[in-house]
Amino acid sequence: MLLSIAIAAVVVLGVYPLRAESSIAEEIQNQFQHKVLTLRGLYRGEKLEFAADGKLLNHSEVSFGPADALFSLDTAEQKQGKIVLTGDLPVIYYSGGNATFTRGVVKRVVEIALPEPTMDAAMTSFWKVFLKAEERAAPACAPNDDALLHAAHKELLSPAAACLFTGERGFGWVLSKEGGKVTPPRATYDPEPEFPEEAREKKLQGTEVLSLVVDPQGRASAVMVTRSLGHGFDALAVQAVRSWRFDPAKRNGEPVAVLINVEINFHLNQ
Repeated sequence: MLLSIAIAAVVVLGVYPLRAESSIAEEIQNQFQHKVLTLRGLYRGEKLEFAADGKLLNHSEVSFGPADALFSLDTAEQKQGKIVLTGDLPVIYYSGGNATFTRGVVKRVVEIALPEPTMDAAMTSFWKVFLKAEERAAPACAPNDDALLHAAHKELLSPAAACLFTGERGFGWVLSKEGGKVTPPRATYDPEPEFPEEAREKKLQGTEVLSLVVDPQGRASAVMVTRSLGHGFDALAVQAVRSWRFDPAKRNGEPVAVLINVEINFHLNQ
């Protein structure tokens, strides 16, 4: 299966003049509010803390997909020598080789330390955490470039990490390139999503399909919508599936990451 995801957002770049402390957060919010930003690492965490040089300070589980590198900004505040960005993890729709985004319900907070209270310093640190527009073009991996593939996921740095999801071999090839029989994952904790009030009022129901990676620890990551119901179903389905836990897939008795599809059934009697 070939996944080629182009993550795009409109970003204004330029020279940032010296500003008062109180205006730094306001300026960032004005520039990036409701835009989809891409982190330089693939993180499952919903609260991420970064040093001024872009280094992750708190622990975050490793993700296997670019869906977990996304952040949609709502507000920005300056607190105790850092910029605190609040927003959400966008819902990603994948179909026909293209990806689109809508607002999600999974809340996300990104904190970035400020080396000094100037706009130039703030934006320098900002771009050490997020990718600039010109960096988002996902490179295709060279044939048989196993070293790059392994290094990309080990270091979790985009755009190199995007090699896992582009190129001739595609995502499925990366996950199943080793020989041996693979036993599928088994859900051990799979709570049902909430039913959206908008759909309940309109008496709507149906089946949603999501794709996700079950990692070797049995966590769900890289969750994407492949069959959408709309009307509020999508975001609630993604929110629920991100909390699922699995007995992971195994190859020759060892846990491995696999890409799976799951159906989420929404019925009015639930």
